[in-house]
Parts: sequence; C-alpha cells; structure tokens
Amino acid sequence: MESGIANLLMLSARPTLKEAQDMVGGYVELIWLDSKTQMLVNEEGAYDDSLLFNPMATRLAEKAGYCLMKCGIRGDAVVLTGDAVWD
Repeated sequence: MESGIANLLMLSARPTLKEAQDMVGGYVELIWLDSKTQMLVNEEGAYDDSLLFNPMATRLAEKAGYCLMKCGIRGDAVVLTGDAVWD
C-alpha cells in the first residue's frame, strides 16, 4: 500500500455521477454531514486496502454521527455544499 493520505475536495458546483465516480475512484456513497452538506466517498473503500486512509473525511463522518469500521474512510472524498448538494 502506498504511504500518505487521501484527498478531501470541497465543491460548490454539483458534479455529475460520472465526475463524482472519477473523483472518489469508484462507486459513490453519499453521507449527510448536516442538513446542507454532503460528502461523497468510495462505497468500497472499507474493503479496498489499496486506497489511502482519509483522516479528515473520517473525522467529518464521525462528527456527523456515523459509526465507521475500524479502518475509517479510505480514498478521496468530496464535500458538497450549497448548489453542489445532490437531490
């Protein structure tokens, strides 16, 4: 496994599904951080040892009340606010 940490991107423009999949490197899982903020993560990140740990995304999800697996969130994550939030 590569050393380092994964990226956390902040968007104010709504990405398409394809763009979101490209950003997270696979299938997209949507996590609500609060009523106006979402985070997109790799749906299979908990099972893919090749993805880097994302400590910032893990902290945001835990702060929002999500109970995560021991490995936390792996892979790049995207935070959506304002007009970027998916319906």
